[in-house]
Amino acid sequence: MIDKDHDIPEITRERLKENIGFLLHRPSLMWRERLDQALKPLDLSIMHYGALRLLELNIVEYQQQIGQRLDLDPSRVVELMNALEDRGLIQRLRNNQDKRKYNLSLTPKGRKTLSRAKAIANKEQIDFLSVLSDKETKQLLEALWKLANV
Repeated sequence: MIDKDHDIPEITRERLKENIGFLLHRPSLMWRERLDQALKPLDLSIMHYGALRLLELNIVEYQQQIGQRLDLDPSRVVELMNALEDRGLIQRLRNNQDKRKYNLSLTPKGRKTLSRAKAIANKEQIDFLSVLSDKETKQLLEALWKLANV
C-alpha cells in the first residue's frame, strides 16, 4: 500500500514538485491500488476492468488488441481473457477470416458486472480527486488528455 511520505526531507519534497516522472507515476500508482481494492467485491482487478471497458467502448474487437492497449504480454492476455470467459463476462469466438484471432464481446452478465464496476470506479474517482477544486479537476483532466495525445 502506498503511504504518504511524511519522512521525506523538505528539500527533496521541493525537488519532487518539479519531477514530471514522479508527478505522473505516484498518483497513477495510488489510483491503480485504490481502484484494484474497490473492485475486489466484484472479483475484478483493474486489468479485468480495463479489458471490459475497452470492449464496451468498441475500442478493440480482438484478443491481441486488448494486449496492445493494456500493454500486456500475450501470455497474460490469454490468462486475462480465460478468466473473463470462465466467469461468463465475455464471449470469445474464432474469427472466420483469420483463425489466429478471436473476436470478443461482452455477455449480458459482463455488461451487468461492468455497470456495477463503473459505478464503483466513478465513486472512487470522485473521492480520489476530492482534494482538488472543481476547476483544478477540470484543468488536470484537460492537461492529462493533452499529454495522453489521444
